[in-house]
Amino acid sequence: MVQTIIVSGPLSGGQISLGGSVDEIVIQTYQGRRTIPGYENYFRRISHLAIPFKIGLVQGGDWTEPSDLREQRAFRGYVVFLVDRR
Repeated sequence: MVQTIIVSGPLSGGQISLGGSVDEIVIQTYQGRRTIPGYENYFRRISHLAIPFKIGLVQGGDWTEPSDLREQRAFRGYVVFLVDRR
C-alpha cells in the first residue's frame, strides 16, 4: 500500500521530516477551484526534496510546468483533482 500525504502550504526544508513514514507526497498547487497565484515559488523550495512527490493540480486551473521540474529526481508526475462544475 502506498501512503501519500497531501501538502497544501508553503514548504521549507525544516518542515519536512517524513522519510520512512510515507512513500510519497502530493504538493497541492490550488485552493478551492483556482491555482494559487505564485505557485512557481513552491518549486524553488522543493528542488532539494529526497522523498518522491507529485504535483496536485485542479481541473481547469492555470498551470505552466516549471522548466526544470522533470529533472528533479524525486518528481513522480501529477495528480489532477476534479471539481464539480455546478
